Amino acid sequence: MQAEREDLESSGSMGGIYNKSRKKRVAQDFELADSIPKRALGLMFRCGLKMPVLFVFDNRSRYSCSIHSLFVFFPFSAIFLDEGKRVVDVRIARPFVSFIIPKKRSKYLIEGKPELAELVRVGDVLEFGTG
Repeated sequence: MQAEREDLESSGSMGGIYNKSRKKRVAQDFELADSIPKRALGLMFRCGLKMPVLFVFDNRSRYSCSIHSLFVFFPFSAIFLDEGKRVVDVRIARPFVSFIIPKKRSKYLIEGKPELAELVRVGDVLEFGTG
C-alpha cells in the first residue's frame, strides 16, 4: 500500500480520475484518504464535498472496505473497485445508513457527489492520477 500511495502522490495534484473504458475524465482532482484517521473519519461531519475522496485499503475484501454514512449529512456516491481498478459496485449512499457492503471484494473506494455515479458503470476500468 505504501508504494501505491507514493505513486499517487508523485503525480503532484493527484491528476484526477479517468474512466479508461469510456475514455472520459470522471474528476479533475481527488483527495487521498491516506492515513488511518482520514479513512476512519471519511465524510463524517463535513458540510459537503469539493472533490471525490479515494480510499486505498490494505486488503481486498467485501468487509474491510464496507462503509457507513452515520454523521454524513448529505447523499454521496460510493464507487467500489477491485485490485485492477475495475468498478464492481456503484451506490448512492443516503445519510445515516449503518452498513453498506459492496457486492464484490474491493480494494479501492471513491466517495463523491451523487452525480459521479452517473459517469461510471460496473465493469468500467478507472485510472487515478492521470488522464
